[in-house]
Amino acid sequence: GLSNTIQICCSDEPFEMLYDILGTPVSSGEWTDPDGTVIPSGFYDPMINEPGVYTYTVAFANCEAFSELTINQALPTEITIADDTSMCYLGDLNMELLNMQYGQSPFAYEWTYNGTPVSSAEDALFNPDVSGIACLEVIDACGYSIQDCLNVFVEPNVEVEFDADTTQACWPEPFNLVILTDSSLYQNSTWQISDGTTLQNQPEYTHLFDSPGIYDVSLLLVSPLGCNYSLELPDYLTSWNPPVAQFTLSPYPTDANDTYIFFQDASE
Repeated sequence: GLSNTIQICCSDEPFEMLYDILGTPVSSGEWTDPDGTVIPSGFYDPMINEPGVYTYTVAFANCEAFSELTINQALPTEITIADDTSMCYLGDLNMELLNMQYGQSPFAYEWTYNGTPVSSAEDALFNPDVSGIACLEVIDACGYSIQDCLNVFVEPNVEVEFDADTTQACWPEPFNLVILTDSSLYQNSTWQISDGTTLQNQPEYTHLFDSPGIYDVSLLLVSPLGCNYSLELPDYLTSWNPPVAQFTLSPYPTDANDTYIFFQDASE
């Protein structure tokens, strides 16, 4: 027979190597593996034998003839993805294939989150709103499948809420602001008011404006995981100009002969 090279999959069934030698080899020869160990059966089992050069030797009279069968075998695919992670609500989950070796190309990929397919790309971006398990399955050309998963903790959404004792008052009356969000859900807070005021870590706050006007109020909360949650209310507080009581009367000066006096409201 004549030497030959073949490509096989690790999932292939055991086969008799004699039929992969070219030409018309006789069946009386002996097979040895790459280490020189005799293989009496002449069969190659992808799950047991190692790929490499297998030699078929035929002895006749005082002579020997041999052929070589080079077996290239795609070993089972091995993959590595990221470790377990924690993230913000609806944050970016980078689903990445960090390393892959062996296997037979081309490869097919499928990312799932809690069992639901989310991408058929090697790497993908996903924004989960609940904790779960992200898994990558890779299938090679031999049909061999391997899967790796990571646990994802998604911090529950923090609803930012605040209130004021009143949203309208006459200047210079104060406004009392209070955070209504459960304090166990955040570590730091920042008030911002459109008059330029910034105040940190004050769950209750009394604010005095320097002048009348209409002002925006926003509140930023930072969770234990470092996630930012915010609420902005435009034109939330109104500090009115204080009223000025005024009136006019006529006639003025008054006339004792004219007993009718007319008053006109001139307040601002």
